[in-house]
Amino acid sequence: MEQKSGYKKWIAAAGLSVFLLCGAGYFLYDMYSTYSVIIKNPALVLPTEETPSLPDMFANMPEEIHLIIPDDIKKLPNIPGRGRLYDLHTAVMADGSGKLKALLEQYISEKDIKKREKLVNPIIFHWTGVQDIDPMSRKPSFIKENPIQDARYLEAIERFLGERYSNPHWKGREEHNPHPQAAKHLLEAYRLLADFVRLRLEEQTHMKLMLGTIRITWNKDAQEWIFDISKAEKNWKKLIRENPAYFQESLCVWQKIVQEKFQKKVIEEVQKAAVKLPEMQAYLRKSGRSPQAFCPETEK
Repeated sequence: MEQKSGYKKWIAAAGLSVFLLCGAGYFLYDMYSTYSVIIKNPALVLPTEETPSLPDMFANMPEEIHLIIPDDIKKLPNIPGRGRLYDLHTAVMADGSGKLKALLEQYISEKDIKKREKLVNPIIFHWTGVQDIDPMSRKPSFIKENPIQDARYLEAIERFLGERYSNPHWKGREEHNPHPQAAKHLLEAYRLLADFVRLRLEEQTHMKLMLGTIRITWNKDAQEWIFDISKAEKNWKKLIRENPAYFQESLCVWQKIVQEKFQKKVIEEVQKAAVKLPEMQAYLRKSGRSPQAFCPETEK
């Protein structure tokens, strides 16, 4: 933590330990321990009528204050902040319970793709600070079922977007609680959010080896991306021999990651190259899975 001359006196006069202003929120740190968070980050809670505004005394906060990320947190995957959220590393530091850090460490160590996918929701909930919210709290009182299924889905979206959901057509009738038609779209928005977070986690952890061994270059003349998997094949064969189902699932996750940036036909060529490997053909024959429908999503 870098501080201006006289900064500690300013902090002491404010009755705080260490005050860090960042975006719409703030952290309190112990004066002698840069990484000890002593209150929960209020930026993870959307403003309400009851939330007091920042005191005027913080308006001239020195800008020369930098958050130092400890090495053990640097090793964790990071996702940039947006809306009213800090980036994932900063959120880990702000989580006094240590639960978010533990979830990310569990994600890194978990070898089962499906089990990792089940960790995405808890990670999002703890990142956004909604983990303790009552799942029924955003159900309209005059509707029997809960259209949004779990209030934490909506609360997480609101924090990512930086604003609270409201339907002006229902003003005065719980306009912040989504009705069935709106909930349908909001649940799809959360699905896309969870998919985004999952892919960002995967590309920095379990997919690093697969991504790192595929050479991707831009062919200026042909105006297209070219994938070179010659260095990847040796590693792929080893992975297939050890766990062919895991390799297939991993390649499908890899495909979802790169399809955000690259042409579909090039991705399909990489998939075809994997299918041509003798080890993969043997697995596909044994499992009865069609090479033309390599990824489970394609088969649906």
